[in-house]
Amino acid sequence: MKSFDRVKSTLISIRKSIKRFPITVAISTVLTILLIYMNESHLTGDDQEILEKINLVIGLGIPFSLCIGLLIERFLKRKK
Repeated sequence: MKSFDRVKSTLISIRKSIKRFPITVAISTVLTILLIYMNESHLTGDDQEILEKINLVIGLGIPFSLCIGLLIERFLKRKK
């Protein structure tokens, strides 16, 4: 039962994270898919370079979206 409680707790935490930062989770998911594709496709030349640059820009979007989300949460949402 102890391992079941850990799995349940982890799933609840993941759900809370998705509710709090949906854009960040979506960006992370897209980046993961693109990195797997880049690793498995064995691209060469310009195609690989373009995909690497796209991945870098998407990777920079993760902390940016977190910062924006926290700023909105702190300053624009009504205090309860």
